[in-house]
Amino acid sequence: NKFAITVSMDGPLHVHDRHRLNITGSGTFARVMEGLRRLQRKNPSHYRSHVSFNCVLTPTAHYDDVLSLFSEDDLFRGNSVSFNRVNGKNTPFFQVHGPYSATEETKLKQA
Repeated sequence: NKFAITVSMDGPLHVHDRHRLNITGSGTFARVMEGLRRLQRKNPSHYRSHVSFNCVLTPTAHYDDVLSLFSEDDLFRGNSVSFNRVNGKNTPFFQVHGPYSATEETKLKQA
């Protein structure tokens, strides 16, 4: 059974849980990590070759922390990661969270 899985993971706990909440309003980071560990233990080679990650970056994402998670944690290192920025144009998103900084833009381009 060779199927691909893409998991939404926006960074370490303090970044991910800011916007990734369950129905009760609790963060989902711990539950996602638990599921990833189970999947990796069940079939390490399938995990490495068929699990990828989608990371949505917000202006408050702390890019250094996000990049560290994906480059240093064994659950992520070596897997494909797509980085996408929130497009809050014509929405109140940037009024609430602020714009992307030039420094963060540079870090993302270097990743």
